Amino acid sequence: MAVAIDTANMNQNQQANAKKFIEQPQLTKIVGIVTTMYQWLKPTVFLTSEQSSNQLYDDSVFLPTTLSKLPPSTSKNVSRRLTLQAVDEVLRGDIAYFLVDLLVSELHYAEARELNVACNCSKINQKVNAKSSREIWRTVIYPTSNFYLFWLTVLTATITYNAIGLTVFIFDDIQKNFFHLWLASNIAADLVFIVDILIQSRKTYTINGEYEKDIKKVLKEYFRSPLFWIDVLAVAPIDLFLIKDSRLSFLRVNRLLKSHRIFDFVERALMKTQFPNSFKISIIIAICFVLFHWNACAYFYISLITDSDINDRNSWIFTYTKNADPVLPNCSINGDVYDENYCWFNESGRDARDRESYVEELAAYWRSKSRKILFSNFSKEYSLSFYWSSLTLTTKGQQPYPTDSEQNWLEIINTLIGVLVFAIIVGFVGGTVLQMNQKQSDFQQLLDGIKFYMNYRNVIPDIQKRVIDCCGYVRDQNIIQQNENKILESLPTRLEGQIAVQLHMNTIKHDCEPGLLYELLLRLKYQLFSPGDYLCRRGELAREMYIIERGRLHCVSDDGKEIYKVLKEGDVIGQLAILNLTGDKNENKRDVAVCSAAYTDVYILRQDDVAKVLQDYPEERKKIIRKGIELLCMDHLYDSEKASAARDEWKMFSKEEQLTVINNFLDRTDRQLSHMYEDFNALTLTLKQRLTKMELLIQNKIFNDDSDDAFEYDENDLDV
Repeated sequence: MAVAIDTANMNQNQQANAKKFIEQPQLTKIVGIVTTMYQWLKPTVFLTSEQSSNQLYDDSVFLPTTLSKLPPSTSKNVSRRLTLQAVDEVLRGDIAYFLVDLLVSELHYAEARELNVACNCSKINQKVNAKSSREIWRTVIYPTSNFYLFWLTVLTATITYNAIGLTVFIFDDIQKNFFHLWLASNIAADLVFIVDILIQSRKTYTINGEYEKDIKKVLKEYFRSPLFWIDVLAVAPIDLFLIKDSRLSFLRVNRLLKSHRIFDFVERALMKTQFPNSFKISIIIAICFVLFHWNACAYFYISLITDSDINDRNSWIFTYTKNADPVLPNCSINGDVYDENYCWFNESGRDARDRESYVEELAAYWRSKSRKILFSNFSKEYSLSFYWSSLTLTTKGQQPYPTDSEQNWLEIINTLIGVLVFAIIVGFVGGTVLQMNQKQSDFQQLLDGIKFYMNYRNVIPDIQKRVIDCCGYVRDQNIIQQNENKILESLPTRLEGQIAVQLHMNTIKHDCEPGLLYELLLRLKYQLFSPGDYLCRRGELAREMYIIERGRLHCVSDDGKEIYKVLKEGDVIGQLAILNLTGDKNENKRDVAVCSAAYTDVYILRQDDVAKVLQDYPEERKKIIRKGIELLCMDHLYDSEKASAARDEWKMFSKEEQLTVINNFLDRTDRQLSHMYEDFNALTLTLKQRLTKMELLIQNKIFNDDSDDAFEYDENDLDV
């Protein structure tokens, strides 16, 4: 609709803003409403209630509820003339707020802020900002949204950080070099936990099958739940004592109360990810890392408080001699023997079995031919402790025996936890790997069964090769082995239909009701054809329509040597096969053979399925029949003499409709027979009565009349 606004009384900036506002296509209806409202208020225009209603609702999205926001003088006196003074008062008054409410309900806030027409801009901005604040405060968060999954990812990373930082400061190098950075990071992590409380308080829930959108009820539900108190305890600032004593890093243990959110993250992520098995493996690796990390820190702490020889390589505790810096040679074994960079110590004339006698010479020689890679103390401490932890928790053993009570207790606890953890890890990983290989195993079992069957039945090698090649294609393309309809049965009908529309609506484009197309798409059946397979042959009775989703088909001669036409993705075969028209000169038979030239994905629509759908669309059924007749006439394949509209419509009836028609016919026939039987009974009764009357009259004449006169009777005497 065209919208015009008088800009004569506007300055240059107002005219530019008004023009920009009007040119936005999504604002056309709103501007139209404003113009209509202004026409209502003009003193020279008189609109009846019916005219104003028609004008308003013809080309707008105006809601009747917004009329209540107009001033009383406007809402009650729309159908009468208003003075110019009253109009000015309305325009200077609450009409600005009415326009703002109307625009905010239909537009984005950013667009509404750009509105700079004949009302007070400062009032509009204040109204928009207030509206925005209220909307943000009342916003609820859906647990299935991408934002919530992103937030759970951030929260899980923060929980993991706290789990690692809780014990890592047992190492002196980390304590000295990263303590202040750790405090700053702790503040950021605590802020994440506080923001999580706000987000969780707005996470909606389902009740009676729908999400609760009332923010007050959502807040009340969260504050009443035990999770609220757990979240509050998780951010309790008991770690403030770290300011006085930096060794009390374990005071942040209450932050682990947030770990229950990890389960929610795993559940949501598994629903979204395309690689669930890989995600499961990564989760179990992360859990193992945290457990190994905690156990490594416990082992190093026991080593610190144990009084033992730090130079003993066979000691249970950590020693630097167990994890010395690696030494690498600076020379090469390739080259000339007399080259100074050649790694060779001349032992000529020496007894190699008595190298202890010249070990100092060997040490001096190799000291100049090698270099040492220096690692920090933390690298040595953590790597050896983590190594010990991983071996112990996985019950690998091969560690020195403990020599102290603390060491014994740690070993006992590790053994108990290790058996449980190892069983869980093995079972989980085994189940995941089995699930990953389940499809391949099922396919291999199916393939073995097919090969055994073909060998047992002595199938010719050519067909065996085609079958094996088809199975290989199915495996390589990762084609779903199950029936697509069975897979989609668990989905609601609407979602199943949307998937079908996404796949096939661009292929099937007909001038008919969207609801009919929607129902037809749900009846499509998937089928794979391998190279050389015939979809149909010439002369076969046509009862199916084929839609090519992927691949290539050939229309060929009877012997398959001559190719008439090539069909590719998006082409349709046998549109008229589902109609079975009586005027078809081919008598609804295939006029050409169709052969698959490659592995082709085809969706099939059967005549019976179309008939079932069309029983709910009788007018569309007639329309489709007329369209089919037009197509046959265009191809000069329609015989009007053989055509019968009644038979065409009868063939398009579903089995239920045909049975209903037959049942109605039988009911009518039964009623007619009943009426005929009743008439027959009535007539028979009348005849019997008349016959009985005649017999009585004859008897009276014969036995009671002494005269010899001839027997006479009146027909009126026989009337019943």
